[in-house]
Amino acid sequence: MKRILVAVACLLPFALAAGRTAEARARYEQALSIEPGATKAGFNLGTVLMQQGELRAAGEQFARVLRGNPDYAPAHSNFGAVLLREGRLDEAIAQYRANLALRPDSPVADFNLGNALLLGGHAAEAARRFSAALQLKPDFAQARDYLVRAQSGAGIPAAP
Repeated sequence: MKRILVAVACLLPFALAAGRTAEARARYEQALSIEPGATKAGFNLGTVLMQQGELRAAGEQFARVLRGNPDYAPAHSNFGAVLLREGRLDEAIAQYRANLALRPDSPVADFNLGNALLLGGHAAEAARRFSAALQLKPDFAQARDYLVRAQSGAGIPAAP
């Protein structure tokens, strides 16, 4: 059975890259039926659900992954993204803080937390996170743009 899980984990990124999310979803669900606690399969299923716009199911999947493996930083990050898209800012910020605590050297972790903080009206703290992201990755253009916005009080631009 472990070989099946390894094969699924190795082949499915190619299906996802080709846009075959329905196939990937079915395979991750199959893998989880064999090994319910498989962290990566659970995380990947949550990611597919998020891509399919099934935010509630994706959030439940990331929460399940984190119950089994609370130190799995990517699940905190993606759970934060789901919560942010649902407008649950305080919960998203908490997930992004957990992600950053687990990955303090990740400019993306700093940026994601800064983004949520800025959306929540915490411009000064957001600016600190964007600055931290730029210290780790000086060519992070989006972090530089959002730092300027946080410092000027302009906020985040609306999606087109």
